[in-house]
Amino acid sequence: MRIALIEVGHWHASMYINRLKDSGSNVVAVSDRNKEVVAKVGQTLGCRSYIDFHRLLEKEKPDFVFAFGVHSQMSSIARLLIEKRIPFAMEKPVGIDHQTIEGLADLAAENEVFNAIPLVFRAHPMTERLLALREQGEMGDFTHICLRYIAGPPDRYPAWGCEWMLHKDQAGGGCTINLGVHFIDLFCYLTGSRIKTVYGKMSNLLHRKEVEDSSTIVVESEAGAVGVIETAYGHPGTEQYYTFAGTEGYAVVHGNAMEYVSKKGEKTKIDLEQADLYAYFVDHTLECFASQKKPIADLRDICQAVKIVNLAYDSSLNNKICYNQ
Repeated sequence: MRIALIEVGHWHASMYINRLKDSGSNVVAVSDRNKEVVAKVGQTLGCRSYIDFHRLLEKEKPDFVFAFGVHSQMSSIARLLIEKRIPFAMEKPVGIDHQTIEGLADLAAENEVFNAIPLVFRAHPMTERLLALREQGEMGDFTHICLRYIAGPPDRYPAWGCEWMLHKDQAGGGCTINLGVHFIDLFCYLTGSRIKTVYGKMSNLLHRKEVEDSSTIVVESEAGAVGVIETAYGHPGTEQYYTFAGTEGYAVVHGNAMEYVSKKGEKTKIDLEQADLYAYFVDHTLECFASQKKPIADLRDICQAVKIVNLAYDSSLNNKICYNQ
């Protein structure tokens, strides 16, 4: 399988590059507008490098593409890949408005083009354990989920060569569209229910950048489950804290530890394995493509998440509850 990577200057590309190199995958070419970046990646992978991804696609004719890029430009890259009928995986969020992504999902379905999106918290050990508990009748239906993910400060993006992440017209926003899509998707994935209402509140008071550095979204599913999704660009380091209330039990996750409390009040501590979610995504995606199976997530799934992000921004700007029509 001839694999290519497009726009490898994206800060997440290194996670894919490391796995592809370690697995001995046949990467034939990489592209990025930054000559120094693409030359370095090409040397790392021992493949050809291009400044223009159009030229790469024309010359190399890859069997599969891992695509990255500036958020506002991702949709045009995805459209080109679909029109050329090239199977691909693309970093989230694929675009900055859900209508465009929905059109891409329709086009991919019409042209039967395999596509995968790394909504990797679906494969998190925490998620797998929660689903196992529910399968065993120990969790019941989820009624309230709180997901808190605080990442490092926004100045890390210019340090990684991705200064565009601090400009709203290019990034689409801050921590909400960058981090929040994972947890909006996780809420829908666990509850199995469509989000009905959205209320968001964002601010940039901490770092005073153009994009928000703090975001809180409250969602309600059609089944009545409530989710609170908090993301932020905070101070150095990462904090993750998650709670899950079900009709038969309650679970708290902090770091790699889960505490489950049954309806009867019995407590169980569960150690969660550390997992390289992006290495898993690379392997799983290529396996799904080769065997013609459904990937972990696709354009339909990211479209749903970005739609809620768009509604959350509208909600925060206009101080109102928004309805997912």
